[in-house]
This record gives sequence, C-alpha cells and structure tokens, in this order.
Amino acid sequence: MRLHGRLKTIACAALAALALFSSGCQSARELGDLVIVMGIGMDGDREEPGNIKLTAQIVLPEKISSSQDGGASSSGSEGPYYNLGSSEKNTFEAVRGYTHMVSGKLYIAHTQVFVIGSEMAREGIAPYLDFFTRAKETRPTAKIVISETTASEMLGVKPQKEMLPAIHISQLVEGQMVNSQSKEITLLDYVKAMQSATASLIAPILRIEEKEGKQVLSVSGMAVFKEDKMVGELSG
Repeated sequence: MRLHGRLKTIACAALAALALFSSGCQSARELGDLVIVMGIGMDGDREEPGNIKLTAQIVLPEKISSSQDGGASSSGSEGPYYNLGSSEKNTFEAVRGYTHMVSGKLYIAHTQVFVIGSEMAREGIAPYLDFFTRAKETRPTAKIVISETTASEMLGVKPQKEMLPAIHISQLVEGQMVNSQSKEITLLDYVKAMQSATASLIAPILRIEEKEGKQVLSVSGMAVFKEDKMVGELSG
C-alpha cells in the first residue's frame, strides 16, 4: 500500500505538471519530455578506467498498474522501468550522455536513492556526487547507500513484491531504522558531513543474498568515511 501511495503521488505530480505546462508558461517543460528517474547508480567504469558509469533507473508511468497485484511481474523493458547506463569522464558528461539515448532530459526530482559502488566509495565520492548536490531538481532527502558490489548490479535485482528496485531499496533502508542496526543517510546529510570539521559520513551497505534460488537485497552494516573516502565498515 505504501508503494502504491508513492506511485500515485508521482502520477498526481505528473498530472499537475501537465496542467501547468498547458497554461503557456515560457519556462515550462512538456510532460512528454520528462524522463523520470527513480534511482541512480554510480560506479567506476572497469572497461574505461577513470570514467564514471551512471545507471539511471527510469520509470515508465504509462506501465504502472493501479492494481495492488501488479508489482511482482515487473521486469526490465516489460515492466514499469528500465535501467540505462552512461559512461563518461565526469558526472556532468555522463548525465549529458543520456541525451543521445533518450528522447528527453533526465528528470531527477523523484529520485529516491543514490547507490554508490564500494570501489568508487573507497576512491572518493565527492568528485562524482557533488554534481547532484548542486542540481536544482535533486531531492535533498534522497537516500545514499553503498553497494557491496557494483551499483548497477544492485539496481538490476528485481524485487519480489514492489514494482521498482529503487523504491524497494529505499524501503529497506527505512525498515532498518526500526531495529537500530543501520541509519538512514540522505544527500543533505552528505553535504553537512562534507562541511563539518568533526563529523564523518556513514552510509548503509546494500548486499545481495541468495534465498530459495533467487537474489534478494538486504541492508547490513554501515560504511564509514574519512572525508569522502570509505575507510571501513561497522557491523550491525
């Protein structure tokens, strides 16, 4: 129910945007031009060392069913989302690279989570994540998680019940707050930590487990940073 509430909110926002766009405002963007991104993965590109590889999880609003039993069968291009990668020398160029692959500009105002690969986290995340802290559409409440493997792999694990992996990851992080074994970290928390002379950034770690022959995601432990580099882990 919570998932469908969020998806309905997105749908309502889209309808509201359509109403505004139809009023003739010069600065408006056509609804058809919006490529809505729900999650962003960030990895170093192993095939092109020095590049950042972004993975954008793009939602297809027209394929989101209003029925409560429509989420389990969602998958890839046949479901209400698809993952699209872009590799360039920096985040700005990687984001701009999507203009060659989709028919509109990425709309990141609904992005729920930033998933950062552990290899990139150990090298330093500031040069790559700072772009999104300055983007005017970015949600300051978007969550940050560290992937035990690559971020693209995590965003590719299909949830059992929810429609969108990005929302599933966000809900996993929220659920761990109940047992006090992990802490929710947002983009705003990242900015505050980078500006602090005494506080260090921490972020939940996302892992893949095998259950009944299927891959499932879990949140376990916290990554510890010194400045913008991951230097260790905390157990639950």
